Amino acid sequence: EVSYRLSSPNVQAWNLNALLMLTGGRLVFSKTKISRLILFWFSLSIIGLLYLSSSRSGWIATGVGLIVLVYSYIRIQKINLLEKLNEIKKNKVWFVLLILFFAIALALGGYLLYRQALHPSHGSLFRSRYEFWEPAIKVFISNPIFGQGLFTFSSALLSAHSTPPFGIYLHAHSIPLTLAAETGLVGVGLSGFF
Repeated sequence: EVSYRLSSPNVQAWNLNALLMLTGGRLVFSKTKISRLILFWFSLSIIGLLYLSSSRSGWIATGVGLIVLVYSYIRIQKINLLEKLNEIKKNKVWFVLLILFFAIALALGGYLLYRQALHPSHGSLFRSRYEFWEPAIKVFISNPIFGQGLFTFSSALLSAHSTPPFGIYLHAHSIPLTLAAETGLVGVGLSGFF
């Protein structure tokens, strides 16, 4: 069982996703076999690191990014998907292999995501960010009109949790709660205009 987790997983996932999309774009338009092979293995290592980041938002961004990358490739190359699918359907062996490949990839991907969902850092929807949200709510309750001040959430978090083992975070992992804690009702109200 993989218990390793990259530090600052969401930041790492952002960087890795940017790198993956650039690498993927270069991979699909690369001309030589050796460069395609190197870029393919590099892309696989990035996907592995994204998995180890345990960043759910990173995984969503990876999925969306890969869909956009494939869509862009299809549009640029002017590939007719229905025509290609009909060609594959004519060859029963290729058609069965294609279905089998997607079924195995879907089952394996689902299993890996399920295993990561059991990771200790992934609580339920409302409990997973409780450590961040509780100090933000307390700060908002104590300073409801103007908040505690911009960029001060980390001080509220430090007063609520010992560091180490808890890390230093600059926001409450919730834009509305961070905004309410730092700027109060005035800031929340003004944010609606912008």
